[in-house]
Amino acid sequence: MARPTERLLPLTHHEILGLVRPFVAQGLHVDLEASARQARRLAFKSRQISDAPVIREMLTLDADPRQPSLTRTLTTTTGLVATVRADGTDIGDLVTAVLSVALTELFVEISGTTITEDWTGEVASGRANWHLASTAAHIGPVELRLKVDTVAAGMLDFTLQPRDGHEPPRELPSDFLALLGRDWRRLVKADGIWRSGLRVNRNRARRDDEARGKFRRTVAHLRESFALPPETFHDRHAGARTTVMLRRAIPLAVCILVPILFLAGGWIFATFGFSGHPVLLTIPDLMLVIGMIIAAREVPVIELPPRPRPLPDDAWRVARNTPDPAPSGD
Repeated sequence: MARPTERLLPLTHHEILGLVRPFVAQGLHVDLEASARQARRLAFKSRQISDAPVIREMLTLDADPRQPSLTRTLTTTTGLVATVRADGTDIGDLVTAVLSVALTELFVEISGTTITEDWTGEVASGRANWHLASTAAHIGPVELRLKVDTVAAGMLDFTLQPRDGHEPPRELPSDFLALLGRDWRRLVKADGIWRSGLRVNRNRARRDDEARGKFRRTVAHLRESFALPPETFHDRHAGARTTVMLRRAIPLAVCILVPILFLAGGWIFATFGFSGHPVLLTIPDLMLVIGMIIAAREVPVIELPPRPRPLPDDAWRVARNTPDPAPSGD
């Protein structure tokens, strides 16, 4: 086994012959032009594995002797992509594991919208332990993606970016996703991409299912929103938008009210001739400790939230999704 400080040598012809045997047994053939021998990366020729919809499959092997990894990329003609990536020590087990994942697990159709998933996992002793890495869908003019395999275990990242060949939304309100509940965060636009956050369970075993459920709820919300004129958005969600505004104002209200209450308490004690109570004197330290505990999970945003207003008629163009055929199994 190579040491971490050793420079990896390029793949030799003899090594390639040994590595491709499990792939050849599955009807896969190496694509030398697409491979990078210097980087010890082997690419295999793509093949069509489904007719309805048309899905092409391509495998890439990173032949690091310390930790080989195999990536399976599945692409539809509409531009949807799902991937399966596995790490392990046995190349044959890696090939068997990634090819055994059924298309119906990676492409899920709900109400005419196809949702794709990216999986990562480790293969040991012929058994694979899979986790959800990300999930995505095309809804109207945008691609919605949720990154699940992230360092901040309790907060996941949402992105909405314009789709190729579609007119992008001109305006999306900051509470576009937050009105779905406390776990959805405000929407922020930067460099033409809208970003948001989603709070989920920190437990890795529960995170995947919770992320799937909340992502599908978000998809349904976007599908409904883009299928109706923008001017109806405010009326349909007026109550939820007001709730979001009040919820976003809580950090600012705390920053204003706590000092006022602290000074009022001191004035009451001084007015009635009481000496400073020990509990009163510890309030600033207690506020600091509570703030550190809250910030450890999520840094509160101190802001004056905008009042919800009706959207302009041209915020987005009404788009109706046409159902895509469900993928066939592997």
